[in-house]
Order: sequence, then structure tokens, then C-alpha cells
Amino acid sequence: GALDITDVGQTVPNVTLEASRATNSTLSAFIRGIGQQDPVSGFEQGVGIYLDDVYLNRPQAAVLDIYDVERIEVLRGPQGTLYGRNATGGVVNMIPNIATHSDEIEGNFGVEVGNYASRRMRGHINVPVTDTFAVRLAGAATRREGFDYNTFTERNVNDRNLWSSRLSASWTPSDRFRANLIWEHFDEDDQRARTGKQLCT
Repeated sequence: GALDITDVGQTVPNVTLEASRATNSTLSAFIRGIGQQDPVSGFEQGVGIYLDDVYLNRPQAAVLDIYDVERIEVLRGPQGTLYGRNATGGVVNMIPNIATHSDEIEGNFGVEVGNYASRRMRGHINVPVTDTFAVRLAGAATRREGFDYNTFTERNVNDRNLWSSRLSASWTPSDRFRANLIWEHFDEDDQRARTGKQLCT
């Protein structure tokens, strides 16, 4: 039921993952209290965020949507030996599903609706082109109107408008060799970013 990577922090002990800097896509990550309180583009965090073992070197756009994912690994403690950098606090590694060879085309598609005109769509399709080559396309889109009102600009804030997609191709010419190619795209419109504090009257 997790929607994005910040939901992992709600179920894994000693892990805090949350959006920060008044955006919906900049990630603050802590494992056992080690991380970076103010994630700016010029600094690397103490917790490494990886997508299929590929390092995301900046916290911007690191709040990844969870869709068509095989598993999410949370590794506590320094991981510089295994991952090639000094991830002092640990590593969060998201492993997506990749194209698989099967006898037929398979896929699924789901739609969720909610308050504030919220719409979320997720789906994937896996196509075996030949006996040795297959492609897989997956994507997710989220739209939501703002649930707070800015009295100065006289419009709603805290809305969401994002689109994520992933294309993978797998070539397995023999039992000893396999080549995978993955292309990932993430786009979010943060023109009406979330507010830092809400004042009640």
C-alpha cells in the first residue's frame, strides 16, 4: 500500500524518510539518527538512495514513486565497501521489476480516487518480443488539488502533479549471459509547493 519512498519510513524501524524544503520531491533521509537535516544540492546525504543499485547523488527528485517494484532494501550502518561511497548512516535501495521472458503478454492497471480531486494511476505491461528478448513498460501518475489555502496569493497550495515512467529491456541469449537496460523518468510540477507551517485561527 506504499505510495512513495517516504512510506517506507513509517514501517521500518530507525528509518526516517520525508519530503522537505517546502517541496514534494526533495528527500530528507535518516537511519539511526544519521543523515542531513537540510538537504541542499551541493551536499551528499549520510544515507545513500539507490535505484536498482544506481546511486541518486542529490536529494532533489529522490522522493520516488513506488510502482512495479520487486523489493526495497534498507541497509543500516556504513555501506561504503559494498556501494562505493561513504554512506555513513546506511542505504535505501529500490529494486524495480524488469522485463521477463514468458509465454504471453502480461500486465495490470489500477486507478485510485480520493478527496481534493485526487487521482492516482499505476500500471505495467510486459511483452516477450522473442525467446531471448523482452521489454517492460511501467508508469504512475498522481494528480491532486491543494488542501491548504494561501490567503496572500488567494489560491490553494499543497497540490501534486507528477508523472513517473520506467522502460526496461532484457536480452538473454544463453543461460550464462543476460543484459538489462533500464530507463527511468520522473517529472513533478512544484509551482504550488507544500507549506512549511499551517497557522490555525
